[in-house]
Amino acid sequence: MSASNVTVLTSSTTNEFSGEDAKWNHGAFTKVLLDALGKDADEDHDGLISMSELTYYVAIHVPTLTCGSQHPGVEQRFEGELFIAGQ
Repeated sequence: MSASNVTVLTSSTTNEFSGEDAKWNHGAFTKVLLDALGKDADEDHDGLISMSELTYYVAIHVPTLTCGSQHPGVEQRFEGELFIAGQ
């Protein structure tokens, strides 16, 4: 993707499968993304989730949840800090 100011997150790399589990009701990537947006990714506890906080959270927690069998693809070109405001 050549556009600037765009971030692309994929659930896994090209040579991996995206894991699912019935206890999550969806895939590992979706579980981690929902946890992140539920304020878990707000590392500085300012009520805002920056793009860098989100991508870091996803990059760390997907491999942890899948015991290292899945690694999200992250291409971050978004330079702004605000992504989503928490409750």
